Amino acid sequence: MDLLHDLRLSIRQLSGQRAFAMTSLLTLAIGIGATTIVFSIAWGALFRPLPFRDADRLAILYRTARQAGGPVSMQRWSFARLELLRQTTRSFERIAAFGRYDLSLGGDGRDPELVGAEIVSRDYFATLNAVAIAGRTFLDDENVAPGTHPVAIIGYDLWMRRYGGEAAAVGRTVRIHGEPITVVGVMNAGFTGLTGRAELWIPQMMAPRLTYPEFLTTDQNFISAIGRLRPGVTLDAARAELAGVGERIEEALPDETDVPTRWAATAVPLDEVRIDPGNRRSLLLLFAAVLFLLLLACANLSGLGIARALTRRREIAVRLALGANRRDIVRQLLTESALLAAGGGGLAIWLAWAGVRLLRPPSSAAGPLNMYGTLGEFSAASVDLRVLGFAVLVSLLTIVLSGLIPALHAGRTDLAVEFRERGGSPGTRAIGLRPQSVLVVGEIAIALALSIGSGLLFTSLRLLQTRPPGFRPDHLLTFSILPSEVRYGPGEAPALIDRVLEAVGALPGVRSVTVDACAPLGLRCANNTLFIAGREPPPPEQAPFITRHYVGWDHFATLGIPLLRGRAFTPEDRAGRPGVAIINETAAKRFWPDEDPIGQHVWFSGSGFPGPDSSAEIVGIVGDVQYGPVERGQPPGFYTPYRQFTYASRVVVLRTDGNPLDIVPAVRSAVRTVDDLPISDVRTMQDRLGDAWARPRFNAGLMGAFAFIAVLLAAIGIHGVITNSVSQRTREMGIRMAVGASPGRVLRLVVGNAMLLALAGVAAGLCGAVALTRFMRALLFGVSAVDPVVYTSQAAVLFAAALVASWLPARRAARVDPAGTLRAD
Repeated sequence: MDLLHDLRLSIRQLSGQRAFAMTSLLTLAIGIGATTIVFSIAWGALFRPLPFRDADRLAILYRTARQAGGPVSMQRWSFARLELLRQTTRSFERIAAFGRYDLSLGGDGRDPELVGAEIVSRDYFATLNAVAIAGRTFLDDENVAPGTHPVAIIGYDLWMRRYGGEAAAVGRTVRIHGEPITVVGVMNAGFTGLTGRAELWIPQMMAPRLTYPEFLTTDQNFISAIGRLRPGVTLDAARAELAGVGERIEEALPDETDVPTRWAATAVPLDEVRIDPGNRRSLLLLFAAVLFLLLLACANLSGLGIARALTRRREIAVRLALGANRRDIVRQLLTESALLAAGGGGLAIWLAWAGVRLLRPPSSAAGPLNMYGTLGEFSAASVDLRVLGFAVLVSLLTIVLSGLIPALHAGRTDLAVEFRERGGSPGTRAIGLRPQSVLVVGEIAIALALSIGSGLLFTSLRLLQTRPPGFRPDHLLTFSILPSEVRYGPGEAPALIDRVLEAVGALPGVRSVTVDACAPLGLRCANNTLFIAGREPPPPEQAPFITRHYVGWDHFATLGIPLLRGRAFTPEDRAGRPGVAIINETAAKRFWPDEDPIGQHVWFSGSGFPGPDSSAEIVGIVGDVQYGPVERGQPPGFYTPYRQFTYASRVVVLRTDGNPLDIVPAVRSAVRTVDDLPISDVRTMQDRLGDAWARPRFNAGLMGAFAFIAVLLAAIGIHGVITNSVSQRTREMGIRMAVGASPGRVLRLVVGNAMLLALAGVAAGLCGAVALTRFMRALLFGVSAVDPVVYTSQAAVLFAAALVASWLPARRAARVDPAGTLRAD
């Protein structure tokens, strides 16, 4: 009964004070909502349980290499080294191999499509404790002899999408990269492998017929490994064993390197590998920052509650005089706080649901990088039951943080003092000395620091977006082809590319077409070590890395890349003719700063112009084009004709007369005429530009959102403090006006107090911003971390917010009736 009475009284009290209720709800919704959004992002990227049974016993296994004086780098495995690891390691009950590929699926009466696939060893599914819901997983003998068991397993989503969930799909023969393969099983719903996108699984022994002929024999390290720890074996014990095993493997199968290197091996828990360490720290810092914002919101609400309690002192004194005890008063005020927290929490959940969709981080903000990139992200943010539970917990916490202090403050009301005082004014202390004022100064300082950080990021983003990309992105369509490199090795690939370009180039509306390893702004471009004829080869560890492009003769005209000097490629630059190369402006300035690059000869590590006897002559210089993350500088780039060397898997770029997307069906049909090839990753260059800015845009957007929240909280705090001050100093204002002060002077007095708070907060905030932006320099492009324009403009925003927040209570103070005030006294 007491609780129902408190609820009814609380609803009646809050209904009569709608301004306070709405302000409190807004403050809580913003604070709890922002915290919930960031928690959902951090939970998905850092804490969400991995979709594998007993995932805490799973670890990714790496070879480690350390050159003299250098850092430790982690590498993957060759097939032979991984087999030796499997035979000699005792800490793991199973060790499995896996790797991500895109394979063409067809031959079943349906259009071919590229499917995300994993090529795995025989222990892969047992290591992950994954089972098939139809058919079976691989047998041991299907992963022993090369090419003898053409079988595959498909994922649940692929089974439903392509075969309608038919049981007859198991046992069906399909064509994968042109090879007849029998489907022997279907995995359970939600299982997408360690790469997070697999819908097809192939045994390792079939890889030489599908992906790479030397898959089982090459010395290259490109196979990922995962192990499941034996019961009772700790990770530290496994790492100690791996260190010695790695050294013995290198002794048995040494790497071909001229640089003295110490080799070992290690294990990294799967839960750690799924996110880059730098991104992990960033997300944890972000979560800590938003928790601090929540504390500010609670403190702000607590200040509003104290101010409200001061205005209710007479009411509380009367209730105490009539027999109510102080415990009842505190309980009833806490009930009001609970109602506000419940309402604010409900609104916060809606804000979080919408915010997670608006502020979804790009994969580069949370996913794994470099050697970790073989794994899926497992990091999609969503509002699930755990996130809802977190929001409820935070709402309960706000009841304590924001409601307890005002309730206890009100419960200490002194009846004798209250009934002696008249006019409800406890005094006229200067506003700057109030505890609430100190809190608001801190809020302004934090808001300014976040605003300056946000302003720097948005300035950097604007500069990135306005920087010329080095080509004309309009009317460009891009797509990928991934033919079997077993059927189309480097010797056969140029003829295949000829046929693809001829088929696409003949379509109506296609102006020109070319190919490359990646599209501009792409992240998966080819890299090689550069060697220059006539110069002493540098030590291997000092040889410069450059970006390689195997392109068509119409490449620069298609992309709109300016030819600065020399000539472009021609159809006659083909195999059997002298090797030629074109370089970008950055390469010319870096490698030939004081001489003419044209006529120089170069060669590269790896395939294609691999030595002095097969070098390429530089015949032209073109403008720079951004490849890789837009925040980084232009890499030195070298272009060679695909007819002199290329791989079959390419990105095709074509320029159209009209909307590039209008001809996608025709392009798809044209490419299918070339060995029934499917296409994938069909996108306009404008879309790629947008994605290239995704990470800096996310950083700026999130920082901007928190800056806005902080400014709003600061404005609410200023409004509350000034309103409280005006209500407490009504008698003083009336006396001032009675003895001759004008309303304008009273208004300026009140606004001036707010500006003093703002001035103190801005001064502290500028110092905080200088410290904050020191950690942001790596995120900035083209703007100084102490840019005076950003600092000045954001300080002006805070002063404006303070002015707006204080204007209404100042006008109320200027309209005080002196006669009425003196009569009340």
